[in-house]
Amino acid sequence: MLQYPSLDSLLYYVNLANATSYSLTDLLVSKPQVVEGSWHEQVTLKNTVVRLSAAPGSPYKGNKQVVYDRLNLANLAGLKGFQVLAYQIPDVHGLIPAIANYTGLHFSTADLNNVPLVDNGDGNLKAVLTAHPDSIAWVGSVELIVKPGGVPLDSAVVEPNLPGLNYPTANDTDTFGAVYLYGYDFTTYFSDVSMIAPGVLSSGNADKLVTALKALDISSGAALWTNTDGATAWNLKGASVVSNGLNSSSLPTNQSYKYVMALNLAAGVITPAGTMYLHYNDPFDPNAT
Repeated sequence: MLQYPSLDSLLYYVNLANATSYSLTDLLVSKPQVVEGSWHEQVTLKNTVVRLSAAPGSPYKGNKQVVYDRLNLANLAGLKGFQVLAYQIPDVHGLIPAIANYTGLHFSTADLNNVPLVDNGDGNLKAVLTAHPDSIAWVGSVELIVKPGGVPLDSAVVEPNLPGLNYPTANDTDTFGAVYLYGYDFTTYFSDVSMIAPGVLSSGNADKLVTALKALDISSGAALWTNTDGATAWNLKGASVVSNGLNSSSLPTNQSYKYVMALNLAAGVITPAGTMYLHYNDPFDPNAT
């Protein structure tokens, strides 16, 4: 019953041995006393005695002493994988939840002396678990290696109320440029797209991109792309090329493509919103080896 707290485990075995159904509210348990070799002039191999007394208000009366074995912490060293991961834990008591998570052993602060963790000299920490004299279930001590990690999400994620999974535009219903063109391949227009330098688009280059967009776009802007004065949607007039060249993992782009053009529409053009990314690869060369 190591997966239960000490008092629960003791009561479980009392009930199991006596066919009873005591609860923790029925009994008071004394501090444990060490037994060595004999108890009440009888030889015993047990190492501990406690007195169980009827709690006030319970349906029982009187008291009874029971002998049993507290477990030696040193024996835990033989358990396979007896180590834990923990994050910024300063002492043994702070480590108790991590021990439960990684080993299934449910210590309480009453079971263990609280001492600081120490540097093990190899990037890990070392915890010395020593049973408190009044622990119901444990005696002895054992060293436990504490590796860095195991950050609990319930403490790391301190703000659970998120604004949503919308892209960062002023209006949640905006058509977002980076997503709108994410799946389109402009490789067919390599010679036109690749030659456009950063800066405001010339009218000729804007017309070339309008032609490419109309040919590839199969969504809401398919027939609407234009290069005209005054249009506030799907308009390349006055658009600026931020960059044009090799793709990068630092960009919110489709990494299946070697090249990408980052294009910002003019200030008065609100659809699509944000930076657009036109992806393309090297054209197929049948003579390449």
